[in-house]
Amino acid sequence: MNTTSFTRAAALALLLCGGAVFFTRCEQPAGIGDTPHEGSGPEQKPAAAEFFPVTDITSVPSGGARGAVLDLSAAEVVPANATNKTITWTGPDGPIARAAYTPAASGSLTLTATVAGGNAPGIDFTKDFTLRISETFIPVTDITGVPVSGIVNAPFDLSAVQVVPPDATNQTIIWIAAPGSEAGAFINGSTVTPQSAGALELIATVAQGEGEAFSKTFTVAVAPDPDAPENPEEPEEPENPGEPEEPPRPQEKTKTGVRVKAGPDILVYAKNQEYSAEGLVVEWVYSDGSAAELRSGEYTLSPAAVNTASPGPKRITVSAGGFTAQYSVLVNSTEKILTGISLASPPAKTEYAFGENLSFTGMGITGHYSDGTSGVVSVYTYSAYNRAQRGTQSVTISVNRYTAAFPVRVYIPASANMGANGGSSDNRNSSQDQYRKTYYKGEPLNGVQPERLKVYVSANGVTAALTPGNGLEPFTVSPFSTAAAGTFPVSLTLDEKTIPLEITVIDVEPELYFDYGYRRHSGNPNGAAPSGVAGYTVPAGRSLVITPALFLMGENPSYSWQAPAALNSAQSGPGNKYLTVRPVQEGTYTVSVTVGPKTASATVVCVPALPDAPPAAEPPEGVIKHFSPGQFSSAGTGFGWSLGAQGGYEIWKLRRVNDGTRNIRIAGNPMTTWSEPGVVWVSIDENRNGYPDDTWYELQGSEDS
Repeated sequence: MNTTSFTRAAALALLLCGGAVFFTRCEQPAGIGDTPHEGSGPEQKPAAAEFFPVTDITSVPSGGARGAVLDLSAAEVVPANATNKTITWTGPDGPIARAAYTPAASGSLTLTATVAGGNAPGIDFTKDFTLRISETFIPVTDITGVPVSGIVNAPFDLSAVQVVPPDATNQTIIWIAAPGSEAGAFINGSTVTPQSAGALELIATVAQGEGEAFSKTFTVAVAPDPDAPENPEEPEEPENPGEPEEPPRPQEKTKTGVRVKAGPDILVYAKNQEYSAEGLVVEWVYSDGSAAELRSGEYTLSPAAVNTASPGPKRITVSAGGFTAQYSVLVNSTEKILTGISLASPPAKTEYAFGENLSFTGMGITGHYSDGTSGVVSVYTYSAYNRAQRGTQSVTISVNRYTAAFPVRVYIPASANMGANGGSSDNRNSSQDQYRKTYYKGEPLNGVQPERLKVYVSANGVTAALTPGNGLEPFTVSPFSTAAAGTFPVSLTLDEKTIPLEITVIDVEPELYFDYGYRRHSGNPNGAAPSGVAGYTVPAGRSLVITPALFLMGENPSYSWQAPAALNSAQSGPGNKYLTVRPVQEGTYTVSVTVGPKTASATVVCVPALPDAPPAAEPPEGVIKHFSPGQFSSAGTGFGWSLGAQGGYEIWKLRRVNDGTRNIRIAGNPMTTWSEPGVVWVSIDENRNGYPDDTWYELQGSEDS
């Protein structure tokens, strides 16, 4: 495998095939890049597309009334992925336009449906339908015999479902899955295939001639597929784990289906209003869970255009690459235009256990129309619902760009798995702990306790971490005290779930000390500076601000400072917390501070002032002066110069500035529990004498943001 050089063809193929981290040559797609040449192998011809024949046509009205339009546009071919699905109709008078026929007489009526090339290429599929035409239309008043349970991926047939009365003129039921159904399903004619577990809401509709269609909603409890694997297969161990192997090639994702990401902008139509699929968004679904939007020419709609001359719900099937999905629209019985919607009733269920799917059972939507009337709307879209988001959230229902909303609440059930791991360290800043476990005797408890609380919840197949501001509130923790040392059980409650926690209170003495910038930690338990660090260091004529380290000294303490006059000191901050010194004479000085019953002392070393006069010769480019007290006092650290403890500094001279190259890198040294800040100044050699004797400017830092 060549990993150092690429020909033009190989580089182009790498770019186009993409997605691979490894420099392996990709097979070049036909028609892209270089033309075939000698040695490239035989020309690859695309495989012929598989042909899917039509086996039946369903959803045709069983009858109608004399003089009333028969809507034939809801007819569907079986299977849904048949290669050719366009149905044309022929009646006693010849071809039927727009799949709408008006019987002129009562009695028996025969209509013929034809799918060109439906049986095989060049061979049509035809089927005759005999309809009963009556003088008056006998409407449907009820539908019975719908099953109440099902199983994921197990189709069930609804052809035996009956209408009431038994002599109703039209007994053909059109089935659609409610848009907000908890369980998804694909419907082809009277065959329903559940695609996920939960409550499947089916809307049954029967066209009633020129009047409003009869509709009724049924709920089917869909159980998970018992044959589905519970866990994905574990990857096999390599035969020779001790030997290095070539990195695995990324698995190529495959298409597993299509789905309707967003329905058309218009879902409810007036009679004879022109149908439009504008706003429809269809996506490929891939084996890795990702999705990609299809362009309009990459999928087909069946029917391609909805017949809005007859009222009732209309189911449209989206087909692409042998996969199908569905959405529905509603046609009203008059030419009234929808002008708004309102929520007649929210769903029966508005509180959900963590991880539960949303259910729209019991929800009623009222449509308001241009003629002043109102009616039930059964087609809609809804905003995303997060079943892993504890608390109250709003679900928005949309129809023709009109909206209504209702709140739902997600709570933690008693059956959930919930836990929070306590940190054993007294380090308050550790991001590894899920709550602070260790406190000190007499420590005041302020705000929400315990600190850094992070709770993991798992229920109904969903796992999430709840943190302050992200689903954790509100919660309750049983009270605890730091008055006595020991280990104490406490309880944490979120909604219906309570778990035990454990708090440890340790007995330690209050402390006051100067750590010279070296914070107390496991390798430095007493907070003392390492060997070689004599104290705080400040150049003559410069200012240094110092403050002591406190431990269990109470809130808002007062500081009492003692300092030699030569330090030109000044106190500032809450309770005189800070002492600013500005010595002008080199030497070693001692300052002390008293807080409550404790007193601590610190050493301040005044070192030579920064150079303010030109040296004997102009310095070369690079470091002019380096002063590093104590820690890493030389440049031999392996990673550059270090400024050591407080008071260290360097002066650099740079000739090449803004030339596109890196001149110098200045970096801090952040740790998980402390940082080592610094200040950067810059100056321009305005007098062109080559010395750092011009005006210096401090760069803005974190304290200025």
